[in-house]
Amino acid sequence: MPVVITFFGVVVTAAIGWFAARRSQYERVLNVLDFISSSAVADARDNLGTLVVRRNGNASHHLDDEHINSMVKDLFTMLWAFQRIHAVDRSIPAWPIFGPKRLLRDSTVAWVNYWSTNLDVVRTALGLDPAATSESDLGLVTLADAWQEAV
Repeated sequence: MPVVITFFGVVVTAAIGWFAARRSQYERVLNVLDFISSSAVADARDNLGTLVVRRNGNASHHLDDEHINSMVKDLFTMLWAFQRIHAVDRSIPAWPIFGPKRLLRDSTVAWVNYWSTNLDVVRTALGLDPAATSESDLGLVTLADAWQEAV
């Protein structure tokens, strides 16, 4: 009988630990989703998105130094948001295939794909050499590659 009670205690303790870890994973995902919806990231996304739409529509729009400096700041705001998404993604185990990792991917995959496709448009419009952002865009590039395989 003591063996059964001990075994039951171990099983209950393991289950509680697993559920606590899962809850923590969901909280990290929800926190990063809240962060990328924050006003700073949303403003950067809006400003850069407008630039992409204008450039893809071949609209000629001259950017003065002040606008370029502001948009470079927006670019790094976006790239650092992708680094946060990537960090959260790496911190969550891939198994099981549903759950917090799937929630993170499903909630951000369209955004990741859009910006991985249009990053060069932004860099060209701002006159930036790709090497200038290569370290900061690692999160975006890694997510885009990994999630392209998963979709």
